[in-house]
Amino acid sequence: MTLQRFIACTAYLALLAPIALSASAEEPKLSPEKAEHICSSVVALANAGRLQQSIKTTTRLSQDELEAWSALYTPNRSKFPMWMGTPDEKLVVDFDHDGQPDTLYRFVSIGTCRIGTLAKADDGRKYAESRSSSFNEPLYVGVAAEDDELHMVNWSGIDYFAEIEGEPVVVTGNLRSERQWISLVSWFGTGRQQPLCTVEPTHLIKQAIGLSRDADLCRAATHPKSLIVRMESSDGVGAMLRQAGHRTDAASIASVDLNRDGKLDQIARGEYNSGAGCGRDGITTFYALSDDRTRALDTDLQKTLIQNKWRPLPYAAKYEDLLAKLIRFRGKPYIFGAAPTGVGIYSVWGNQKKQWCEIRQTPQFRVRKFFPPKFD
Repeated sequence: MTLQRFIACTAYLALLAPIALSASAEEPKLSPEKAEHICSSVVALANAGRLQQSIKTTTRLSQDELEAWSALYTPNRSKFPMWMGTPDEKLVVDFDHDGQPDTLYRFVSIGTCRIGTLAKADDGRKYAESRSSSFNEPLYVGVAAEDDELHMVNWSGIDYFAEIEGEPVVVTGNLRSERQWISLVSWFGTGRQQPLCTVEPTHLIKQAIGLSRDADLCRAATHPKSLIVRMESSDGVGAMLRQAGHRTDAASIASVDLNRDGKLDQIARGEYNSGAGCGRDGITTFYALSDDRTRALDTDLQKTLIQNKWRPLPYAAKYEDLLAKLIRFRGKPYIFGAAPTGVGIYSVWGNQKKQWCEIRQTPQFRVRKFFPPKFD
């Protein structure tokens, strides 16, 4: 980076510093009753599938901003807490209602399973300018640092800013993926995250039918366990698939006329767990095998099956429930799984994939532990 560019970047970062409150300004506070009401409101919005509508939209950083932060962060990496890497997105919002907009950055942690943490713009400079080689200030305030309830509560999560009941709130979880979840609600009234409550799933899923090409099938598919075709696990088939170059950790098999051509197909279900990133379990691929189950076929059915890998079903209490499944309804074979077009019921009749039902799932949450606000 040239000296001129470095000076420009430094000047740009200086402009991002939030305006300090006067020494006489009273520190904002939150009552326990209001805090509990905020937690209840966040959970209610999530359970209704409307939390995303309350989230403020962040924007991607420009190339100049990315380079400025990289120049600040790279030579001072050892001074930054583990939860803080370089930012990738920002939000300009007057969170403290003082009439002056504040810039919040989403700092992305180092590693393959990333955490996106919201913090004020000046926090990065504070760490870089510290004389300490391990300026590991805790992320959360107002609670005991050693509280087990907060241990890894933001693992693989992203911080989202919202105004709930007129208060600045940070919701930690993941609202971008097909498997949406929340784990923490924090107050941001002082410019730092003060936990109000942890949140956990109830394992109850609210289901609604979207696309429907067969009303009876789609209604039955909201409770598919009675429709599932039983598959037998087979170490031999799993070994054969791996030897043939297919990524398979385990395999099971069933006999079913999947493409409805009048002949019974030997269908294997291969399970693969990459372990990459934050761990992605239950990738499923179906294979058409020879009648003696010793090799994968090279047929139109096989091509259709291999082209369609099934993601984990997003909400399941047990590992087995994550996997795509063969089901049978009124004598006809289908696949129940999660595809790019959503969770639903699909067929491969005539060796062509077709979606019959879309099942919209909304997870249900509850407050796990409440942290009554404490102020010095």
